[in-house]
Amino acid sequence: MRKKVTIPDHDTTTTVAAYDQSAKDYAEMFGKLPSVKDHIIRACTLAGVVPGQSRIVEIGCGDGRHAEDSLVSAAKNYLGFDPSIRTLELARARFGTDCKKRFPNTESIEFVQGFAQTMEYPEMTDIVVSIRSVQHLSEYSLQKTSSLVHKGLRKDGIFYILTPLGADERQEYQDTFGTRVFFYHSGATIGNAAGLAGFVLWEHEIVEGENGRNLGIFAFMKRHISGRARQSLHKK
Repeated sequence: MRKKVTIPDHDTTTTVAAYDQSAKDYAEMFGKLPSVKDHIIRACTLAGVVPGQSRIVEIGCGDGRHAEDSLVSAAKNYLGFDPSIRTLELARARFGTDCKKRFPNTESIEFVQGFAQTMEYPEMTDIVVSIRSVQHLSEYSLQKTSSLVHKGLRKDGIFYILTPLGADERQEYQDTFGTRVFFYHSGATIGNAAGLAGFVLWEHEIVEGENGRNLGIFAFMKRHISGRARQSLHKK
């Protein structure tokens, strides 16, 4: 049985309220973003698992667009969690009751309410993926999240992050849908949080993102032995 869901802090309360209030509007807006299928395949390769045979957990699964678009094609077992109840309702509705017919090779697809910094990540998970979701976590919450993810991953499992980068800025953004709080972390801050949790940076790439911000792509590996990280840094 999962623990009772509790909201970690005021910034999270503010952001979740916005997503609950305007879940359908945000889902339509986010649906215009590029597919992440290539990122999921890349994470599977780094984790040493064949797409379609992996155990994947997605942080901030939203309305299930990533699960439908790509995660299910790579996952034998998929767990997506999000703090927004209304957003989760959209995810469950997207998949409906015919999951087995649509995705016969997938053993389980589950959407649950949860927060990255308090979630109990299933043991022996192959990949934990965060697509534009750690941007809602403070540095402290990011450190807590990294530690919990490390605990749940199996050896050589991958924590895969795609997030807008910044100079460790906290910004409140208000639009017609509500107010959300963003944390644009630097690559150093993200790497430090993962390193303190015991991760090794395995790959790192910077690409051009939306609204003039670069996107950081990080693949952290859970290792039980020390060693120099293999890093590939490219800027497009």
